[in-house]
Amino acid sequence: MVSKDILQVKTLGKLSITDGRVAFPQEKRRSIQVELLIIYLILNRNYTINNQQLIDFLWPEGNSDKPEGALRNLVYRARKEFKKLFNGMDVIKSKGHSYFWNQDVCCIVDYEDVILISNQIIKDKLLNVNK
Repeated sequence: MVSKDILQVKTLGKLSITDGRVAFPQEKRRSIQVELLIIYLILNRNYTINNQQLIDFLWPEGNSDKPEGALRNLVYRARKEFKKLFNGMDVIKSKGHSYFWNQDVCCIVDYEDVILISNQIIKDKLLNVNK
């Protein structure tokens, strides 16, 4: 069995992604666009996202002259930052004109925990109403 890297992802409040040793993003190097790209890929990590979907999400007003090039540059910056912080961890994969989160990098996301708890509360309430 291949061991997986595990990242704790805090999306509620100030973004923080940590492996228990170091955290992304580093305060001096914060980039909203890089953070949005990373979070979008993490929250959609079971899917392959095509370039146009990412461009529409990252530049909804179409305010990029060369969106394909801007996206490539953003992915390059995100990969570089993660590799530097997390011992060469390759988190963003690509195939054709699409990107996806590396499935070997496990993420524990606070937002998803909240959704699971909320769904359980709703389920319990529905069961109690039907008794």
